[in-house]
Amino acid sequence: MRETKSTKSLIIAVLGNEFPLTLKQIHSRINRNISYQAVHKVLNELLKEKIVDKIEKHYFLNKNWIKEQTDNFSVFYSHYFNTSYNPNQIDINNKIQVFRFTSVKEMLDFMILAYIQGELGTGELYASVKRLLPFIPHALIPYLKKSTVYILCSGNSIADQWTAKFYRTLGMQIKINAKPRHFNSICFGNCVVQYYFFMNENYRQKLYAFSEKIAMNSSMRLMKMTADLLYKNIEIFLVINRHPLLVEDMKKEIIAQF
Repeated sequence: MRETKSTKSLIIAVLGNEFPLTLKQIHSRINRNISYQAVHKVLNELLKEKIVDKIEKHYFLNKNWIKEQTDNFSVFYSHYFNTSYNPNQIDINNKIQVFRFTSVKEMLDFMILAYIQGELGTGELYASVKRLLPFIPHALIPYLKKSTVYILCSGNSIADQWTAKFYRTLGMQIKINAKPRHFNSICFGNCVVQYYFFMNENYRQKLYAFSEKIAMNSSMRLMKMTADLLYKNIEIFLVINRHPLLVEDMKKEIIAQF
């Protein structure tokens, strides 16, 4: 039994540093006097325990299992190293993640992939924004059509009006010229995502020019302006908060304005 546990730990350590790997590659990297058959047997046990996943001949760690371990150790860390008590702290779990991006395109790619893969929850999307993005990636449209989508937009520019009409053709509920409490916030099935832009004056001018002049430009010109905004170097911080009270509060606030 002890040998099996030791082999499991070795396999997890190997796949934690390099993946995906075949059975042969895992066996060679363990670098101990453990038979090929023994490694194969333990891998099957790890598959049943949902610690390891397999696609064709390649093995890798189960992402859900990794998240569980991360959450557990975050609680342990908080218990042992958080020496100050804050009476306003209502959650000691690791429910907040912060990501940094250097362009809108990079942030959108991350969010779209996470949404499609169900990492942010599925079926519902509630958002409060200052401006509506005048485009939706083609790969995302089928998922949005199947989802419940409510969006509050405080803006009322020509760009917002034009974009709102497009969004509504996809079955979304849109309200422009709204007065949301939160900005740049998106509530998915089980989390709230908030993003913060640190833009220079040049980027700010491009953004306002796009919003105000959208009706006076050709399609080709608009595509170029959109690309400029998407790929322009800009610092963005994305905060993912999975606290259920915040999620429910934001949903109620948005729905109340429809």
